[in-house]
Amino acid sequence: MKRLITIVMLMMMTLLLATVVAAQDTPVFCGDLAPEDCAILEQSEAAMAAIDSASTTFEFNLSISGVPDIPDPSTIAITGSGSFANGSAFNPLTDVSEDAEITTILSTLATALQGFNGQLSLNITIPPELAEDVPSSIDLNLRLVDGVGYIDFDALQPVINDPSFTGWGGLDFSGMINYLLEQQPELFSDESMSGAFSEGFSSGFAMGSEEFSDPARLANFVSIQRLDDEAGAAVFETTVNLAALMQDPEFVDMMRQQMESQGQSMTDADFSQMLTMMNGMFDNSSVVVRQAIDPSTGFVLSTSGAINIDMSSVAELSEDTSGATPIINIDFTVNTTDVNATAPVTAPEGASLFPYQMMLGSAMSQ
Repeated sequence: MKRLITIVMLMMMTLLLATVVAAQDTPVFCGDLAPEDCAILEQSEAAMAAIDSASTTFEFNLSISGVPDIPDPSTIAITGSGSFANGSAFNPLTDVSEDAEITTILSTLATALQGFNGQLSLNITIPPELAEDVPSSIDLNLRLVDGVGYIDFDALQPVINDPSFTGWGGLDFSGMINYLLEQQPELFSDESMSGAFSEGFSSGFAMGSEEFSDPARLANFVSIQRLDDEAGAAVFETTVNLAALMQDPEFVDMMRQQMESQGQSMTDADFSQMLTMMNGMFDNSSVVVRQAIDPSTGFVLSTSGAINIDMSSVAELSEDTSGATPIINIDFTVNTTDVNATAPVTAPEGASLFPYQMMLGSAMSQ
């Protein structure tokens, strides 16, 4: 069962990667939409790419059933809100070449972190049966301002149970990166290390980008339709046919490369067996995503979706003898407001900064 879960998680990572890659380049996928509907999607892509600030609320639910020793069903829920400003600070990262040295990548990242600011508040609810030694409800408050990351220790006390950590604590990530570049340049002088880092930084987005931005190829396993408007917003529903996707040679090759990059090397026989298992699983699985778009601005007002993975066929083919038929359901909703009108996030008052120089010096001396 552990091997089965590992394969599924890697598969989901590859699906996410394929989605990100497919969304990077024009033309926008319009399927069989009318030209006027396609124009809304094209306007939306340009508008969303230029967003500099926004606020969001979101809800994410992961429900698992049919897994031995886990109550049936078990749902992990995450709700929260967040905001960011000066998102354009990260634009220079898109100009970093695939073969860039580590020093160039890190220096660009440090500068981006200094300009960007954001905040995130989460509540994570875990079934008591799964929580064990942690609370069934966990709050997490984070901020990033001027390159410094902050965390609210008071909200985490039920988890850490350590009165020596109170209030907000911060770590200057941008300063720490620049400190390492200036004081410890030998850490980044190994050319092989630079190559490995840059490969990991860019290979995922380069892998299959040409194939998965081709509307003709996407039409083999992706469909899109316009639904009835909601409160003046144009609503589009995209469905991914996972069974058809698993028949795409480029995606299969991409999946294998991604698994190997994660250290999951497989023989041809094992890989063929895995494909058989995946094909069986995705015959009973689906991915549906809906977007509500303001036709006047192109801004995406809300995104919701559902991913249903029925692993009963996979369990039958696996070595597991428990008779379990795992089913994974994921649903999410993200609402976006205050686009390009969100106030900058400020550092929490009275926050204590951890001395990264001392931390790094202690680590280097060991």
